[in-house]
Amino acid sequence: MMDPFNDIEAIYEKKDITRFILDESDDFRRLGELGIREAERIFIVIDQEVAKLYQDRLTNALDCPEKEIYFHKVEATEEAKSIRYYPILLSFLEEHSAGRYDAVIAVGGGIIIDLVSFTVSTYMRGLPLYVIATTLIGQTDASTAGKTCLNSENSKNLLGTFYYPKAVYNNIGIMKTCTKRITRQGLSEAFKYSLLTDGRLLDTIIAFQNSEYDEKKLFEIVESTIQARIAVRKVDPLASNLGHTFGHALEKYFHYRILHGDAILTGTVIANLYAVNKGLMEKDENDRIFAMMQQAHLNVYMAEDLDPERLIEYMKKDKKSSANKLHLVELCGIGRPYRGETPFYEADYGDVLDFLKEYKKTYEYQVDDLIELTDREEL
Repeated sequence: MMDPFNDIEAIYEKKDITRFILDESDDFRRLGELGIREAERIFIVIDQEVAKLYQDRLTNALDCPEKEIYFHKVEATEEAKSIRYYPILLSFLEEHSAGRYDAVIAVGGGIIIDLVSFTVSTYMRGLPLYVIATTLIGQTDASTAGKTCLNSENSKNLLGTFYYPKAVYNNIGIMKTCTKRITRQGLSEAFKYSLLTDGRLLDTIIAFQNSEYDEKKLFEIVESTIQARIAVRKVDPLASNLGHTFGHALEKYFHYRILHGDAILTGTVIANLYAVNKGLMEKDENDRIFAMMQQAHLNVYMAEDLDPERLIEYMKKDKKSSANKLHLVELCGIGRPYRGETPFYEADYGDVLDFLKEYKKTYEYQVDDLIELTDREEL
């Protein structure tokens, strides 16, 4: 009788390296360092509003006059970051026979970066990807840890891969043209990352929000948040999802009329109150964090007509959830994320639903005067 075959075990490792280029110049002088000179052709997918302001200047700064460049402009909405738009971007690449010796550059904020990164990661099993991030949320979150995602018909960011850009170009000056509301989305993510790490950036965010526009402080926020993001990513790809289980559900619940950073901050408020409810965090610590959120003029409010049961249905589709439990990223305090056997706190759906019902009755819905009227109308 022949001996049974031995099993074979293989360990596959891939070392992904992303270079983050930080530039303060008005003429994008470091953009030439992006690393695309060896590419045969360049495919640029760009936010249509960014294109109006910067397309020619960015193209000139790339300094590749001899290369063919193809542009595809996208309206940066959640509708674009969806499975329905995915075939349109695939067709753009396929029609021009984009291949592995070309370079694809995503130019825009989080929506454009997520859309392009996902598409490029699945087209021909991956093309060389580069990012020019033009918003704070793009520079601090969407481009920093290989996260790619699209929205499905029923869920936020349900479809995704991990795929790393070769290089990310972050220009501090380009964010001068962003509205305070758009900048607040990135500050909300930066605030969250600081809560998950050492908390040292919280005072800088508050100072930035309470003074004249200060590029030096903004530069510090971008640099420190990228480093924090990378550190949290090493724990678990989803360990940065503080406030996201609640926040993503809020985005879907309100049909994406609430922007991502605002939803995540509100989700963090809810997550922190749940942590207090479960004895993970002291009430005084939660009060301190909430006060700092207010001092930084971040969104901490939501609509009174929230239906907890409907919100729970959206939360069940969170990518960390199981059939029976939610898996939440929680805090025990500033710089002290919950760590059990995994980075996630297991919560019963019924328990969270009961909490949300009580939370809805006791939460104060007054709106801070410093939040713009347009935001109040949308929330």
